Amino acid sequence: MTSFIVASPQACIGCRTCEVACALSHVAEGAEFHPRLKVMRLAHLSVPVMCHQCENAPCVSACPVGALTMGSERVEADAARCIGCQGCVVACPFWRNNDCGHGGASAGGGEMRSVRRA
Repeated sequence: MTSFIVASPQACIGCRTCEVACALSHVAEGAEFHPRLKVMRLAHLSVPVMCHQCENAPCVSACPVGALTMGSERVEADAARCIGCQGCVVACPFWRNNDCGHGGASAGGGEMRSVRRA
């Protein structure tokens, strides 16, 4: 069974607890600590933002090594293939701020943060 963090923008106070819960739910021992969602702080609003699971996801075609694929219902990631080029971040229409914590992992098969694992 797959677990998901459900983050409500209406209830968000910007504490980033959802980021910690998300990261802890999938981090392997000894791996880097990365959430798959990010709290975006705006002038008078904090909003949890996750991968939008686009129907024709531009991140998939931007990945030069095929680490991202379109599954039957979602974008799927193979973290072992990721080379950390950040092409998916550049291609994504929702992640314009490169310090948002999403995108490819470091080379060597770290955790991909922009999409759910298959």
